[in-house]
Amino acid sequence: MDIRPKTTNRHELLKVSNDKILRARKLRRKRLSIIFLITGFLIIIGVVFLLRMKFIQLNNIEVSGNVVLEKKDIQDFINKKYEGKYLWLIPKNNTLFVLPKTVTKSLQKEFPRINSINVRRNFPRSLSIEITERKGVYVWCGNDISISSTSKDFPCFFVDKEGIIFSEAPYFSGTPFTLFLGGDKDVPNILGTQLLAQDDFKNILFIYDMVNKLKLSPYTVRILTGGEYEILLRSDSDLISSTRIKLRDINDQITLSQNLAAALNTKVFKDHKISEFEYIDARFGNKVFYKLK
Repeated sequence: MDIRPKTTNRHELLKVSNDKILRARKLRRKRLSIIFLITGFLIIIGVVFLLRMKFIQLNNIEVSGNVVLEKKDIQDFINKKYEGKYLWLIPKNNTLFVLPKTVTKSLQKEFPRINSINVRRNFPRSLSIEITERKGVYVWCGNDISISSTSKDFPCFFVDKEGIIFSEAPYFSGTPFTLFLGGDKDVPNILGTQLLAQDDFKNILFIYDMVNKLKLSPYTVRILTGGEYEILLRSDSDLISSTRIKLRDINDQITLSQNLAAALNTKVFKDHKISEFEYIDARFGNKVFYKLK
């Protein structure tokens, strides 16, 4: 009978030792995870607490440069835009969230009369808004090109020097502004849009000014279809019976101007008053046609 002490297998000892190390590592990782979770939770609570503090919530909006627009309308719009909370916890009017670029875009969309705007945050609780307003240089009175300039029933709109339609205009009896008629525009969504493409707007104004320099007394531009226009000349009669200058291809303003100037020096134009012509047609290259009333 063998009574020698039983020896422990070396591999079994190593296995027991490795198991203890793995359990210890798992326990350490678990403790670290709990610590990280608690720390993260406390950080979130701290950030939310800080963001909810009154001393960094917007409570003063300064507006300058306005002429027609009311300060209160601008202030009320900003306050309404930033009322409420994010995730039911963080006030939207926290000054950190009131971004100047966002405010600028929102105000320009809401108030088409604004031409330029400078927005500054004055921490911790103020917002400074400096604006310039568009000025009405022209008046556009709708898609109906047969409308009389004395009509009170069709809405008219102010247009600035860049061709932006920005505000409804009051009724004028004999408007002091250059009048535009026609054009394919959707009246309910018209504010803030361009009356004509920028190049076309510049071209027709160039020709209009040239007609004025020729002492023909223009006062209305009619925007027709197919890239055609008419410039109406002032007379004692109403808009419908005014002498019209018919135009096309207004990109070549210089040629158009020269053709009209040359036509006015011919005998027929010297023998008749401009008001005696029904129209002057400059749509056909170097040829200018006319029709007497």
